[in-house]
Amino acid sequence: MAVYRYSARVGDTIRRGQVAATGLPEAIKSLQARGLSPTEITEAGRDQAGWGQLGNVERIWLYQHLADLLESGIPLAGALEVLAQDAPTSANAARFRTMGQLIAGQGLTMAEAMQQYPRLFGDYGIAIVQTAEAANRLPQSLRMIAGYLEHSSHINERLWIPAVYPVILLTLMIGLNAFLTSFIVPKFIDLFYELGMTHDQLPIPTQITIAISNVLPSVTWTLLGLLLVLAGLYWFTRRSKRVQLDLAIWSLWLPIFGRLNRDCAVARILGMLSLALDAGMPLDEALAASGPAASNELMNLAMRRAADRARRGHSAAEAISAAHLLPPALLWHVQTAEKAGNLAQACRKLCDSYLARAQMHTQYIAATLEPLLIIFVGLCVGTIGYSIFLPLVGIIGELSS
Repeated sequence: MAVYRYSARVGDTIRRGQVAATGLPEAIKSLQARGLSPTEITEAGRDQAGWGQLGNVERIWLYQHLADLLESGIPLAGALEVLAQDAPTSANAARFRTMGQLIAGQGLTMAEAMQQYPRLFGDYGIAIVQTAEAANRLPQSLRMIAGYLEHSSHINERLWIPAVYPVILLTLMIGLNAFLTSFIVPKFIDLFYELGMTHDQLPIPTQITIAISNVLPSVTWTLLGLLLVLAGLYWFTRRSKRVQLDLAIWSLWLPIFGRLNRDCAVARILGMLSLALDAGMPLDEALAASGPAASNELMNLAMRRAADRARRGHSAAEAISAAHLLPPALLWHVQTAEKAGNLAQACRKLCDSYLARAQMHTQYIAATLEPLLIIFVGLCVGTIGYSIFLPLVGIIGELSS
């Protein structure tokens, strides 16, 4: 089954959209049966057709609205057609209609239709929907996915909002120092030379400030160029597994921030694991589905190792112990919860616990950085002001004598 993009003539107008078919002849026959005269048909590859254009808010809306429609008794294909009429973009409206055609015309399941657009729905969403359809719990699972996304969105806000002020302060500090050393200091230096002072007669702090102001513009442009080069390299190599693995290792072992990144990754894994288990997914598949949720390739590999171990018949605690990156205390909680038969609920509580610790760590870092940055800004501005006015004090003293 392939997806084709088409342009077709209807009277004097041109209609564009997508159609699902096993081949090009069938796609043409399908369009002609609908009264359309195709003028151009091209196959949309999965990567191209599946490029994600849904933000987190749109994803939450999609899953909640689809669950409401299914619970009201509307068939799945009809529910997707209703979603297409209210989709945020025309491209996504065409995708929803194509999925409805696949389900109604070809007898595909919701998960199989979602596999046409893997980047739009994510591997975890497809896996959970597939399990939910097998257990006849699709609306409930769609609501759980929406709840998970909403919870993740709130957590991301709580983690990033405390970091906004230090970032703004650091940016203002760099801009202020660059302005002073690039525009203000040179004018005072010219004034000193016009008053008859030589470079050797200037105080040592002033000489240091002059040296910094001479070097700073070239250093600034060099750093900006280096950042642009690094950003370009990352853009072209971001899909390389090796690059993702190196970045993952680096992010987990960063001083100060490494522990924060680890707690966030563990919390996302536990949240997805609880969601997958609630949907009725087997343990090995749930572990495999929770790996990508970490947004860390090293953690993803660790969870795949745990899934392989669970597939060989090991318990949840034994399987998770294979993922050596997870905290040892987590194994005890999982082992106890597994014996009590409430593993999904325990994973949900542990997710909240690790997220709370990550939030406290973020607030601690922000509270520590703010006064340090303010002090650093004061020292920089005060040093520049002192080095500029120190020669003026000497000149005024000589004129007075």
